[in-house]
Amino acid sequence: MALRELAEALSTFDSGRKLHERYVNLVVVTKFPQLFRRTYHQEHDLLEEYVEEHEQLYYDEPGNQNQPDYYHDDQKGKTSSLEKDSSMQEFNMDATRSKLSSLFHQVCEVCTKEFQLIAHVFSPNLPPHLLLQSNNNGNYNHNKNNHKYNPVSNHSNPNLHNSTSFSDTYPQQVARALLQRIISDPHTGMRARIDELLDSMDHHGEDFDFEAGSKKLDIFVVIHEKAAGLFGLLKEAAVQMWGGTNMIPTSRSSSKRKNSTSVGNDAKNRKGDTASGVVSAPSTTSSHSPNFASISTANARAIASLTQFLTTQEATLSGRHRREYINLELRILHHECCATLDRVGKLLKPVYSKDDAAHNLNLHSTSTMIDYRAPIMPLDKEDIVKGGYVTLLNGLLKQATLRKPLVRATDSLARARLMFGTGRDDGGSGLDSTARVILAIFHQMCNFYGRCFLYPIVESLGKLLEKNPPSAPPTLPLDESSKPHDLGIDGNFWISIERIHSAAKAFDRELWAENRQGGVRVWEILTETGSQTSLTLARDRRVRFFQELEERGEAVILQALDTLSAHVQWILVAGGEAAASSGGGRFFASQGAGPYAVSALLDSPNSPAVKALIFCLRAQFVHMQAALTPSSLSGFWKALSMRVHDILVTRILQNYYISTNGAMVLSRDVEALRSVSMLVGGDRAHQHWENLRELLTLYMTRPDALQGMLVGEKGLFERVGKERAIVFMSRRVDYRYKTNQGMKKSQWVNELLEELGIMNDPTDVQVNIAMFSAQRAGKQVG
Repeated sequence: MALRELAEALSTFDSGRKLHERYVNLVVVTKFPQLFRRTYHQEHDLLEEYVEEHEQLYYDEPGNQNQPDYYHDDQKGKTSSLEKDSSMQEFNMDATRSKLSSLFHQVCEVCTKEFQLIAHVFSPNLPPHLLLQSNNNGNYNHNKNNHKYNPVSNHSNPNLHNSTSFSDTYPQQVARALLQRIISDPHTGMRARIDELLDSMDHHGEDFDFEAGSKKLDIFVVIHEKAAGLFGLLKEAAVQMWGGTNMIPTSRSSSKRKNSTSVGNDAKNRKGDTASGVVSAPSTTSSHSPNFASISTANARAIASLTQFLTTQEATLSGRHRREYINLELRILHHECCATLDRVGKLLKPVYSKDDAAHNLNLHSTSTMIDYRAPIMPLDKEDIVKGGYVTLLNGLLKQATLRKPLVRATDSLARARLMFGTGRDDGGSGLDSTARVILAIFHQMCNFYGRCFLYPIVESLGKLLEKNPPSAPPTLPLDESSKPHDLGIDGNFWISIERIHSAAKAFDRELWAENRQGGVRVWEILTETGSQTSLTLARDRRVRFFQELEERGEAVILQALDTLSAHVQWILVAGGEAAASSGGGRFFASQGAGPYAVSALLDSPNSPAVKALIFCLRAQFVHMQAALTPSSLSGFWKALSMRVHDILVTRILQNYYISTNGAMVLSRDVEALRSVSMLVGGDRAHQHWENLRELLTLYMTRPDALQGMLVGEKGLFERVGKERAIVFMSRRVDYRYKTNQGMKKSQWVNELLEELGIMNDPTDVQVNIAMFSAQRAGKQVG
């Protein structure tokens, strides 16, 4: 009560013009010497004696002896510990975190105590909880110069509780002035000192210090977490300023505070300004009690205004930090990802396209917070090809290299989630900014992991294929005890494909992570924000990432299929014909008729070319099986099987003649090729080999028995088609014979065609070989 009387006297003395300013100055220079003492000693010399007298009293209070060293500025002119930390070459993250925590804790502790003092001293009406205390105790003891002061009892002098010197809004003005000075002073306030700390971490030279930038990101998160806790506690202190937990704001943010309590049954009898969102203090039965309804209404408005002021201060403090944070986050993320690639590869200069400009415009047009746009810096494909498979697998496609950018990105998502929340904790006001920040990080990572990283590697794999086989035919038979020919595709090609596929799955699992809770990933965060627009944009970007990767993957797989086909042709045709021409005249009916026009059976069950081809294909299958998914392997192997079929059939119909003994060898070759094709897929997937096996019976049958094989319900005309059967039959060695006038049909051929009613032999004109491909054969049978 003595402080109230002193405040009233000072207010009367100078009409209250300097009262709250003097009070605020006393608080900040005595309680926050590390922030304010040097400046205000110079500006307010009259406070010197008071400060020096009371500063030590504060440090001697219980609980203040163990404050960090930077609270004690023993020598004038010395820089504070925060400034010392700012100028340190080696930034100590743990020490800075500790000192920031101590600073925020001290601000909270001091403001909480001062709020109670302001309510006691500067209020026109004594707060209800202090009034009840005075009614119970009756006396207040005040020590000053060892003199005890005992004011009269409240029962005998109730006017002590009321003062006409202060307006109803005066406590609010004092509290706001105190908060403004501590938090927002442009030179020495908490916000200014935090900005100094952040600015001191920037090296204003030509080169950006990315190591300091990484530490600055962590400082942003620490400041945000500590500030959020500080302002939450300050709002609680503002509520308790006028009666503790008896007055609780009903706003969403305050209702979540851990120290708030529910209102009891006496809330039914309370009166107050419900529009302000505050419940009035309970009534009392004391005969000398003032009108609590009017007091609580005025106080409720003051509390609502003060909490709104604190909300504004928090938004001001976090707004600039959030903007600077997200642009720094995107820049550091891009730098660290590119640095990972630059250590094991070579990056090209940034490239730009109209599509990039359109995507960036769509992403950034509605967000004024995000300024940074990461450039597209793809890997040098020529450098990848020059290094070869071993360099690629031990560098760019090493598991650690593939995973490191994803780890960086998940750290960025976690920090962004801490900095921006989900937008629901503050009633949804931050929903859009949170969603767009997460979308920006995901968009940047899709660009990097795709266009900068995986896409160039996939395209480079196509250049590593040996698409053209050697000009000289292979020497057959191959030595099966040695390493098989790779058919133009190194085994490391398939290992590279497998790692790229695994990297794509890891990208989706580590960043998108749909339907996975608790991982703080893109899908979960965007779902929590409830922003359907951002979630849709993120889904579209994810789909586009995988579509572009699949398109490039399909292109390089098609190149691999072409490479295998070229080498199959090299072994089966060039190698087979070279072996046939060097086999000796006793085995062949005529020179140049092909490897199946033999007059005697071979010693080996299969021809040397098919035997070598089977040996090489089985070795390739092992690599493919380890790299491709079952569905991809099935599709690729079926396509390769059809390519092999078409190469063999084309050569038979265009160049080879088949003898009876040669038909036996050809049948075993077809069965061997069918067997290796059946490593993946069922009979239906490889029906073209079954059709070819049936057609081969045309070469093993006597001419007089051919009609029975061609007609009827189960004849070849019905199963494979009339034209197809006639064309294949025409490759018999006895279908035509050579004369001086050229090739003529045998007598049995003319008789057979007449009996079958075939007036025009399809082999009399040029045959369209494409009509006999495996794909056409399958459709005709189906």
